Amino acid sequence: MKLLESQKNYNAQNRLHRRLINKQSLTTIIHNFKWLALIILLIIGACEEKIPTLQTDEAPLEFETITINADTLNFDQRTIEPSLGKSDILFIGNDEHVYAYTLLKFANLSALPDTLDSLISVSLNLQTYHQFQPEGIENQSIDILISQLNNDGVDPWTEDSTSVTNFRLTNYFLTALDTFTFIETDTLVIPLDTNLVAGWHDSSNTTGNTDYTLVLQQMDTSLYGIQAIYSKDAQLDPWLEVKFLEDGDTSTIKIKPSEDLSILSFKKSENSESHIFINSGRSTYSYIKFHFEDELHDKNMVIAKANLHLTIDTVQSQLYGKNFRLYFNFLDSALIEDPSYNPLYEVSDQYYAVESSASVAVIDIKKLVQGVVSEYIENYGIVIWAPPTVLNISTFSFYNPSDQNPVNIRPYLKILTMKEQ
Repeated sequence: MKLLESQKNYNAQNRLHRRLINKQSLTTIIHNFKWLALIILLIIGACEEKIPTLQTDEAPLEFETITINADTLNFDQRTIEPSLGKSDILFIGNDEHVYAYTLLKFANLSALPDTLDSLISVSLNLQTYHQFQPEGIENQSIDILISQLNNDGVDPWTEDSTSVTNFRLTNYFLTALDTFTFIETDTLVIPLDTNLVAGWHDSSNTTGNTDYTLVLQQMDTSLYGIQAIYSKDAQLDPWLEVKFLEDGDTSTIKIKPSEDLSILSFKKSENSESHIFINSGRSTYSYIKFHFEDELHDKNMVIAKANLHLTIDTVQSQLYGKNFRLYFNFLDSALIEDPSYNPLYEVSDQYYAVESSASVAVIDIKKLVQGVVSEYIENYGIVIWAPPTVLNISTFSFYNPSDQNPVNIRPYLKILTMKEQ
């Protein structure tokens, strides 16, 4: 019994001793932490450096806006030989701005066998793009005439060198083949007489007439409407589908055009003293050069912005409800003085998409201005043009620097400069 009581007393004393030890340890830890925190604060205070502050009395950069008016502008408009053979779209039709017809040449007859038992059928297949109507007029049915162009044994046109300036249908005899009504759908299929391809096939194996051209014209030119189809350059080729018998078996082949081209005749003159016209179908382009060097002297100056502002004449412009792309090149030499200069042979520096409802075109020429200011290029100006791509019938017109135009609609260059104080 005494032994058990002694054991209890020992355990009680042991628990008390441990509590005392734990309390002392906690007190020691807190005490040490306070000293450590004080030491850290002293060290930080001793090592602290003053943080530099930016003086805001004056801005570190100085900005200035400079406007270069049309008085310092040299400009010119030129028309070169149209080159529309690589256009994605072909046109047939008539409106107040343009008359257009299309030539299709099917000289690739190598897919046909040397001998034919008989021709079963021939059809012309056209993939439609759009019908363009004057604003406010709904699409209507327009009949198209297909004719064969008969020549004197000499091929009268090529897509690379033929245009309205050197080709007239009235100089050739046309044989009417058939008509069709233009409908804006995926593919138009027009049956043709098999004698057409039979005659071509015979000619390809003899020394006879080898004219393989079809002409597509609008029949009633009193109706307004421009019909557009895809060309071979859009990878949506027109084609002739020919079905024939060969050794008793029925075969079908597609003959794609070797060449295709639209002949565009514009009805309005672009010889204006107050406007500049950009048109790929007529191949007109413009040269513009602002003399801004006298206003920008410091070659270390940074050009933050440099925008050329062109006020669009929405009456003279005809964009057919589509955006118009202005391409422009920064000239690196005086090529513009060469009468044979053609911007189509160059890679454009950039382009500007003009919305059909726009009244102003703002073109970024910061690259040119900065280069001239920094003295690593010379100022030869820029060329503005439009390549023969889709809407060759579109015309973009803006006011030139002529005194005939009010000052507020003449071209001007707005530059924002930036330099250190």
